[in-house]
Amino acid sequence: MKRKQFLSMLLAIVLVCILGTSALAAANFSDVRPGMWFYDAVQYCVDNGMVNGTSATTFSPETSMTRAQFITILGRMEHVDAGRYINNGRFSDVKPGDYFSPYVTWAASKGLATGTSLTIFAPDGQLTREQMATFVARYLTAKNVQLSAPDMPTAYFKDAARVSGWAQESVELLRQYGLLRGDTDGNVNPGEVLTRAEGATVLTRLRTALLEVNAALDDSFAPLPQSEDETHLLARIIYAEAGAEPFDGMLAVGYVVLNRVASPSFPNTIEGVIYEADQFTPVQNGAINKTPSADALRAAQICMSGESNPVGNSLYFINPDATSNSTWLNTLRTNYTFVAKIGTHEFYA
Repeated sequence: MKRKQFLSMLLAIVLVCILGTSALAAANFSDVRPGMWFYDAVQYCVDNGMVNGTSATTFSPETSMTRAQFITILGRMEHVDAGRYINNGRFSDVKPGDYFSPYVTWAASKGLATGTSLTIFAPDGQLTREQMATFVARYLTAKNVQLSAPDMPTAYFKDAARVSGWAQESVELLRQYGLLRGDTDGNVNPGEVLTRAEGATVLTRLRTALLEVNAALDDSFAPLPQSEDETHLLARIIYAEAGAEPFDGMLAVGYVVLNRVASPSFPNTIEGVIYEADQFTPVQNGAINKTPSADALRAAQICMSGESNPVGNSLYFINPDATSNSTWLNTLRTNYTFVAKIGTHEFYA
Protein backbone atom coordinates (compact mmCIF):
# COMPACT_ATOMS: atom_id res chain seq x y z
CA MET A 1 0.00 0.00 0.00
CA LYS A 2 2.80 2.38 0.88
CA ARG A 3 4.55 1.49 -2.36
CA LYS A 4 1.40 2.42 -4.35
CA GLN A 5 1.07 5.71 -2.49
CA PHE A 6 4.72 6.47 -3.17
CA LEU A 7 4.30 5.71 -6.88
CA SER A 8 1.19 7.89 -7.05
CA MET A 9 3.03 10.77 -5.41
CA LEU A 10 5.99 10.31 -7.75
CA LEU A 11 3.66 10.34 -10.76
CA ALA A 12 2.08 13.59 -9.56
CA ILE A 13 5.50 15.21 -9.22
CA VAL A 14 6.43 14.10 -12.74
CA LEU A 15 3.18 15.56 -14.11
CA VAL A 16 3.87 18.90 -12.43
CA CYS A 17 7.33 18.96 -13.97
CA ILE A 18 5.99 18.11 -17.42
CA LEU A 19 2.74 20.09 -17.51
CA GLY A 20 3.46 22.94 -15.11
CA THR A 21 1.24 24.16 -12.32
CA SER A 22 -0.94 26.34 -14.56
CA ALA A 23 -1.84 23.40 -16.77
CA LEU A 24 -2.83 21.37 -13.75
CA ALA A 25 -4.86 24.32 -12.49
CA ALA A 26 -6.84 24.43 -15.74
CA ALA A 27 -7.38 20.68 -15.62
CA ASN A 28 -8.71 21.04 -12.09
CA PHE A 29 -11.77 22.92 -13.36
CA SER A 30 -14.49 20.32 -13.19
CA ASP A 31 -16.51 22.18 -15.84
CA VAL A 32 -13.63 22.54 -18.35
CA ARG A 33 -12.71 19.16 -19.76
CA PRO A 34 -10.83 18.04 -22.89
CA GLY A 35 -13.13 17.83 -25.89
CA MET A 36 -15.25 20.84 -24.91
CA TRP A 37 -15.16 23.54 -27.62
CA PHE A 38 -13.67 26.12 -25.26
CA TYR A 39 -11.16 23.88 -23.49
CA ASP A 40 -8.08 25.00 -25.46
CA ALA A 41 -8.92 28.69 -25.04
CA VAL A 42 -9.41 28.44 -21.29
CA GLN A 43 -6.20 26.39 -21.06
CA TYR A 44 -4.34 29.08 -23.03
CA CYS A 45 -5.66 31.91 -20.85
CA VAL A 46 -4.72 30.06 -17.66
CA ASP A 47 -1.27 29.19 -18.99
CA ASN A 48 -0.62 32.85 -19.76
CA GLY A 49 -1.88 34.21 -16.45
CA MET A 50 -4.87 35.97 -17.98
CA VAL A 51 -7.79 34.33 -16.22
CA ASN A 52 -8.79 32.70 -12.96
CA GLY A 53 -11.64 30.38 -12.13
CA THR A 54 -14.76 31.37 -10.25
CA SER A 55 -13.53 28.95 -7.58
CA ALA A 56 -10.62 26.57 -7.13
CA THR A 57 -12.47 23.87 -9.06
CA THR A 58 -14.84 25.73 -11.42
CA PHE A 59 -14.50 28.12 -14.33
CA SER A 60 -18.24 28.65 -14.98
CA PRO A 61 -17.85 28.80 -18.78
CA GLU A 62 -21.53 29.39 -19.55
CA THR A 63 -22.09 32.21 -17.07
CA SER A 64 -21.93 35.78 -18.31
CA MET A 65 -18.63 37.63 -18.42
CA THR A 66 -18.87 40.97 -16.63
CA ARG A 67 -17.42 44.28 -17.73
CA ALA A 68 -14.82 44.13 -14.96
CA GLN A 69 -13.80 40.56 -15.77
CA PHE A 70 -13.19 41.32 -19.44
CA ILE A 71 -11.19 44.48 -18.74
CA THR A 72 -9.15 42.60 -16.11
CA ILE A 73 -8.26 39.80 -18.54
CA LEU A 74 -7.38 42.35 -21.23
CA GLY A 75 -5.12 44.16 -18.76
CA ARG A 76 -3.41 40.96 -17.68
CA MET A 77 -2.84 40.07 -21.34
CA GLU A 78 -1.18 43.46 -21.78
CA HIS A 79 0.98 42.81 -18.68
CA VAL A 80 -0.31 45.94 -17.01
CA ASP A 81 1.57 46.78 -13.80
CA ALA A 82 -1.35 47.00 -11.37
CA GLY A 83 0.76 49.03 -8.95
CA ARG A 84 0.99 51.91 -11.43
CA TYR A 85 -2.75 52.46 -11.65
CA ILE A 86 -4.01 53.75 -8.32
CA ASN A 87 -7.75 54.12 -7.88
CA ASN A 88 -8.54 57.83 -8.23
CA GLY A 89 -12.14 57.64 -7.04
CA ARG A 90 -13.49 58.38 -10.50
CA PHE A 91 -16.08 55.59 -10.32
CA SER A 92 -18.02 55.25 -7.08
CA ASP A 93 -18.59 51.53 -7.65
CA VAL A 94 -14.90 50.70 -8.12
CA LYS A 95 -13.18 50.50 -4.73
CA PRO A 96 -9.41 50.43 -4.15
CA GLY A 97 -9.56 46.88 -2.77
CA ASP A 98 -11.45 45.41 -5.73
CA TYR A 99 -9.38 42.97 -7.77
CA PHE A 100 -10.37 44.79 -10.96
CA SER A 101 -9.70 48.31 -9.64
CA PRO A 102 -6.26 48.90 -11.24
CA TYR A 103 -7.40 47.43 -14.55
CA VAL A 104 -10.50 49.62 -14.75
CA THR A 105 -8.32 52.64 -13.90
CA TRP A 106 -5.89 51.57 -16.64
CA ALA A 107 -8.61 51.06 -19.25
CA ALA A 108 -10.26 54.39 -18.45
CA SER A 109 -6.93 56.23 -18.62
CA LYS A 110 -6.22 54.76 -22.06
CA GLY A 111 -9.68 55.44 -23.42
CA LEU A 112 -10.41 51.74 -23.84
CA ALA A 113 -13.52 51.79 -21.67
CA THR A 114 -15.74 54.44 -20.18
CA GLY A 115 -18.35 54.20 -17.47
CA THR A 116 -22.07 53.80 -17.95
CA SER A 117 -22.25 57.32 -16.52
CA LEU A 118 -19.79 59.90 -15.23
CA THR A 119 -19.42 58.17 -11.86
CA ILE A 120 -20.57 54.59 -12.47
CA PHE A 121 -18.54 51.87 -14.22
CA ALA A 122 -20.97 48.99 -13.50
CA PRO A 123 -18.21 46.40 -13.00
CA ASP A 124 -20.69 43.57 -12.48
CA GLY A 125 -22.77 44.56 -15.49
CA GLN A 126 -23.17 41.96 -18.19
CA LEU A 127 -21.18 42.52 -21.37
CA THR A 128 -22.83 41.96 -24.73
CA ARG A 129 -20.96 40.61 -27.72
CA GLU A 130 -21.09 43.95 -29.56
CA GLN A 131 -19.89 45.82 -26.45
CA MET A 132 -16.97 43.41 -26.21
CA ALA A 133 -16.16 44.09 -29.87
CA THR A 134 -16.02 47.80 -29.12
CA PHE A 135 -13.60 47.27 -26.21
CA VAL A 136 -11.28 45.18 -28.40
CA ALA A 137 -11.45 47.59 -31.35
CA ARG A 138 -10.55 50.52 -29.09
CA TYR A 139 -7.67 48.50 -27.71
CA LEU A 140 -6.32 47.78 -31.20
CA THR A 141 -6.71 51.44 -32.15
CA ALA A 142 -4.89 52.56 -29.02
CA LYS A 143 -2.10 50.07 -29.72
CA ASN A 144 -1.93 51.38 -33.30
CA VAL A 145 -1.55 47.83 -34.54
CA GLN A 146 -2.97 46.06 -37.57
CA LEU A 147 -3.47 42.33 -37.37
CA SER A 148 -3.09 39.88 -40.23
CA ALA A 149 -6.39 38.86 -41.77
CA PRO A 150 -6.91 35.08 -41.92
CA ASP A 151 -6.66 33.30 -45.27
CA MET A 152 -10.30 32.30 -44.93
CA PRO A 153 -12.06 35.20 -43.19
CA THR A 154 -15.36 34.68 -41.44
CA ALA A 155 -18.33 35.14 -43.76
CA TYR A 156 -20.44 38.26 -43.35
CA PHE A 157 -22.82 37.84 -40.44
CA LYS A 158 -26.38 37.13 -41.48
CA ASP A 159 -27.74 39.29 -38.68
CA ALA A 160 -25.34 42.20 -39.26
CA ALA A 161 -28.32 44.53 -39.53
CA ARG A 162 -29.04 43.90 -35.84
CA VAL A 163 -25.68 45.34 -34.77
CA SER A 164 -26.10 48.74 -33.09
CA GLY A 165 -24.87 51.67 -35.16
CA TRP A 166 -22.15 52.60 -32.67
CA ALA A 167 -20.74 49.03 -32.77
CA GLN A 168 -20.90 48.27 -36.50
CA GLU A 169 -17.33 49.27 -37.34
CA SER A 170 -15.95 47.37 -34.34
CA VAL A 171 -17.89 44.18 -35.10
CA GLU A 172 -16.83 44.34 -38.74
CA LEU A 173 -13.17 44.87 -37.77
CA LEU A 174 -13.19 41.83 -35.51
CA ARG A 175 -14.89 39.77 -38.23
CA GLN A 176 -12.20 40.72 -40.74
CA TYR A 177 -9.46 39.74 -38.29
CA GLY A 178 -11.16 36.44 -37.45
CA LEU A 179 -11.49 37.39 -33.78
CA LEU A 180 -15.29 37.31 -33.79
CA ARG A 181 -17.12 34.46 -35.48
CA GLY A 182 -20.76 33.61 -35.93
CA ASP A 183 -22.76 30.71 -34.60
CA THR A 184 -23.68 27.63 -36.63
CA ASP A 185 -26.33 29.70 -38.44
CA GLY A 186 -23.87 32.44 -39.34
CA ASN A 187 -25.23 34.96 -36.84
CA VAL A 188 -23.08 37.16 -34.58
CA ASN A 189 -25.90 37.70 -32.03
CA PRO A 190 -24.67 41.20 -31.13
CA GLY A 191 -27.02 41.84 -28.23
CA GLU A 192 -26.54 38.51 -26.50
CA VAL A 193 -24.51 38.39 -23.31
CA LEU A 194 -20.90 37.27 -23.70
CA THR A 195 -20.13 34.10 -21.76
CA ARG A 196 -16.87 33.47 -19.96
CA ALA A 197 -16.05 30.72 -22.45
CA GLU A 198 -16.66 33.08 -25.38
CA GLY A 199 -14.62 35.83 -23.75
CA ALA A 200 -11.68 33.50 -23.18
CA THR A 201 -11.91 32.35 -26.80
CA VAL A 202 -11.87 35.88 -28.26
CA LEU A 203 -8.97 36.96 -26.04
CA THR A 204 -7.00 33.83 -26.95
CA ARG A 205 -7.45 34.67 -30.63
CA LEU A 206 -6.50 38.29 -29.92
CA ARG A 207 -3.29 37.47 -28.05
CA THR A 208 -2.26 34.92 -30.67
CA ALA A 209 -2.86 37.42 -33.48
CA LEU A 210 -0.92 40.14 -31.67
CA LEU A 211 2.09 37.89 -31.20
CA GLU A 212 1.98 36.94 -34.88
CA VAL A 213 2.61 40.58 -35.82
CA ASN A 214 5.16 41.04 -33.02
CA ALA A 215 3.02 43.53 -31.11
CA ALA A 216 4.51 44.42 -27.73
CA LEU A 217 2.30 43.38 -24.82
CA ASP A 218 3.90 45.76 -22.34
CA ASP A 219 1.33 48.53 -21.73
CA SER A 220 2.84 50.63 -24.51
CA PHE A 221 0.44 52.60 -26.65
CA ALA A 222 1.73 54.40 -29.73
CA PRO A 223 0.24 57.73 -30.80
CA LEU A 224 -2.39 57.45 -33.49
CA PRO A 225 -1.37 58.54 -36.99
CA GLN A 226 -1.60 62.31 -37.26
CA SER A 227 -3.29 64.19 -40.08
CA GLU A 228 -4.76 67.62 -40.53
CA ASP A 229 -8.31 66.43 -40.92
CA GLU A 230 -11.18 67.44 -38.67
CA THR A 231 -10.49 64.66 -36.18
CA HIS A 232 -6.95 65.92 -35.68
CA LEU A 233 -8.15 69.50 -35.37
CA LEU A 234 -10.66 68.37 -32.74
CA ALA A 235 -7.84 66.56 -30.93
CA ARG A 236 -5.79 69.77 -30.87
CA ILE A 237 -8.52 71.80 -29.16
CA ILE A 238 -9.19 68.92 -26.77
CA TYR A 239 -5.51 68.78 -25.83
CA ALA A 240 -5.20 72.55 -25.51
CA GLU A 241 -8.31 72.90 -23.33
CA ALA A 242 -8.25 69.61 -21.39
CA GLY A 243 -4.83 68.02 -21.75
CA ALA A 244 -4.45 67.80 -17.96
CA GLU A 245 -8.05 66.70 -17.36
CA PRO A 246 -9.33 63.13 -16.89
CA PHE A 247 -10.24 61.28 -20.06
CA ASP A 248 -13.95 62.03 -19.61
CA GLY A 249 -12.98 65.70 -19.47
CA MET A 250 -11.33 65.37 -22.86
CA LEU A 251 -14.42 63.70 -24.26
CA ALA A 252 -16.57 66.44 -22.77
CA VAL A 253 -14.64 69.25 -24.48
CA GLY A 254 -14.81 67.38 -27.77
CA TYR A 255 -18.56 67.00 -27.49
CA VAL A 256 -19.04 70.69 -26.71
CA VAL A 257 -17.39 71.44 -30.05
CA LEU A 258 -19.52 68.88 -31.90
CA ASN A 259 -22.69 70.07 -30.16
CA ARG A 260 -21.95 73.56 -31.42
CA VAL A 261 -21.49 72.24 -34.95
CA ALA A 262 -24.98 70.75 -34.71
CA SER A 263 -26.49 73.91 -33.19
CA PRO A 264 -27.97 76.64 -35.43
CA SER A 265 -26.42 79.22 -33.10
CA PHE A 266 -22.85 78.36 -34.13
CA PRO A 267 -20.86 77.66 -37.32
CA ASN A 268 -21.65 74.28 -38.86
CA THR A 269 -18.09 72.92 -39.15
CA ILE A 270 -15.50 71.92 -36.58
CA GLU A 271 -13.04 74.42 -38.01
CA GLY A 272 -15.66 77.17 -37.95
CA VAL A 273 -16.59 76.48 -34.33
CA ILE A 274 -13.00 76.34 -33.09
CA TYR A 275 -11.86 79.47 -34.91
CA GLU A 276 -14.97 81.56 -34.24
CA ALA A 277 -13.82 84.87 -32.77
CA ASP A 278 -13.38 85.12 -28.99
CA GLN A 279 -14.56 81.59 -28.22
CA PHE A 280 -11.53 79.48 -27.25
CA THR A 281 -8.54 80.84 -25.35
CA PRO A 282 -6.06 78.37 -26.96
CA VAL A 283 -6.86 79.90 -30.36
CA GLN A 284 -6.00 83.33 -28.99
CA ASN A 285 -2.76 82.32 -27.26
CA GLY A 286 -1.54 79.81 -29.86
CA ALA A 287 -1.88 76.67 -27.72
CA ILE A 288 -4.18 75.26 -30.41
CA ASN A 289 -1.06 74.64 -32.51
CA LYS A 290 0.51 72.19 -30.07
CA THR A 291 0.77 68.54 -31.07
CA PRO A 292 -2.04 66.63 -29.34
CA SER A 293 -1.30 63.71 -27.06
CA ALA A 294 -2.28 60.13 -27.88
CA ASP A 295 -5.08 60.38 -25.33
CA ALA A 296 -6.44 63.54 -26.99
CA LEU A 297 -6.36 61.81 -30.37
CA ARG A 298 -8.25 58.83 -28.98
CA ALA A 299 -10.79 61.13 -27.34
CA ALA A 300 -11.37 62.94 -30.64
CA GLN A 301 -11.85 59.66 -32.46
CA ILE A 302 -14.38 58.46 -29.88
CA CYS A 303 -16.25 61.77 -30.11
CA MET A 304 -16.38 61.54 -33.90
CA SER A 305 -17.86 58.04 -33.57
CA GLY A 306 -20.68 59.39 -31.41
CA GLU A 307 -19.92 57.16 -28.42
CA SER A 308 -19.52 57.87 -24.71
CA ASN A 309 -20.87 61.42 -24.49
CA PRO A 310 -20.51 62.46 -20.82
CA VAL A 311 -22.09 65.94 -21.15
CA GLY A 312 -25.21 65.50 -23.25
CA ASN A 313 -26.06 68.62 -25.27
CA SER A 314 -23.70 70.99 -23.44
CA LEU A 315 -22.57 74.00 -25.46
CA TYR A 316 -20.31 75.72 -22.93
CA PHE A 317 -17.63 74.91 -20.39
CA ILE A 318 -15.61 77.00 -17.97
CA ASN A 319 -12.97 76.58 -15.29
CA PRO A 320 -14.39 78.74 -12.48
CA ASP A 321 -11.05 78.85 -10.64
CA ALA A 322 -9.09 80.04 -13.65
CA THR A 323 -11.44 82.46 -15.37
CA SER A 324 -11.03 86.20 -15.02
CA ASN A 325 -14.47 86.82 -16.48
CA SER A 326 -16.76 86.63 -13.47
CA THR A 327 -19.61 88.13 -15.46
CA TRP A 328 -19.62 85.23 -17.94
CA LEU A 329 -19.37 82.73 -15.09
CA ASN A 330 -22.39 84.29 -13.39
CA THR A 331 -24.28 84.30 -16.69
CA LEU A 332 -23.66 80.60 -17.20
CA ARG A 333 -24.69 79.73 -13.66
CA THR A 334 -27.79 81.91 -13.81
CA ASN A 335 -29.13 81.50 -17.33
CA TYR A 336 -27.94 78.06 -18.46
CA THR A 337 -28.51 74.51 -17.28
CA PHE A 338 -25.67 72.95 -15.31
CA VAL A 339 -24.88 69.50 -16.73
CA ALA A 340 -21.74 68.24 -14.99
CA LYS A 341 -18.42 69.08 -13.46
CA ILE A 342 -15.53 67.00 -14.78
CA GLY A 343 -12.09 67.74 -13.48
CA THR A 344 -11.78 71.53 -13.22
CA HIS A 345 -14.43 72.33 -15.84
CA GLU A 346 -18.15 72.98 -15.38
CA PHE A 347 -20.37 72.19 -18.39
CA TYR A 348 -23.59 73.99 -19.28
CA ALA A 349 -26.34 73.55 -21.87
